[in-house]
Amino acid sequence: MSVSVSDELQLFAQEIQSFLSPNTLRDLARDVGFVQRTSKYQAKDLVALCVWVSQNIAMTDKVPTRVIVHRYEKKRSLIY
Repeated sequence: MSVSVSDELQLFAQEIQSFLSPNTLRDLARDVGFVQRTSKYQAKDLVALCVWVSQNIAMTDKVPTRVIVHRYEKKRSLIY
């Protein structure tokens, strides 16, 4: 049975994850220069913005993007 490179990498990633916590992996990636900076925004913030924007666009024909982003930031600061 032949194992593809993708399968080998998947197994390797699973082994690493079983021994190291997500925080340790993040710190290691930063230490070796793989990750040089982190964003204050996370993937969930982008999803929330996309959903919120699509709801607002559905309600109005033309909404300037900067107004939407400003409203999102204001709404986000109230939530967090």
